[in-house]
Amino acid sequence: MSAMREMEKMAKINCRAINVKARHKEHVNGMSVRLIQYYLDYGKRDRLQSGLCKYCAYIGTDRVGGAAITKCNCDYCGIEMTFGNTCTDCFCAKCAVEIKHCKHCGQKLD
Repeated sequence: MSAMREMEKMAKINCRAINVKARHKEHVNGMSVRLIQYYLDYGKRDRLQSGLCKYCAYIGTDRVGGAAITKCNCDYCGIEMTFGNTCTDCFCAKCAVEIKHCKHCGQKLD
């Protein structure tokens, strides 16, 4: 293999490493911000009114669901809920606030 070709390959590898390092740094910075928000919980009143636990409000914000309109029933009152993807909630917003459980994961609200 020629020296020029070897240099091109190394340049490509270094470029990829720089891009990955930037993505990793961005991810860690995002995690740091979410952890600070989790521990400070400045939006607690709004979070509780939305029926979300601290984890779902600040950490578990990247829930993944398939692209399909999905219907399911609230685990408490049984009302039918409709979601724009397959990532559904345990409780409707009204019941989550009433019974003090997270509408996403079902854990007791703190």
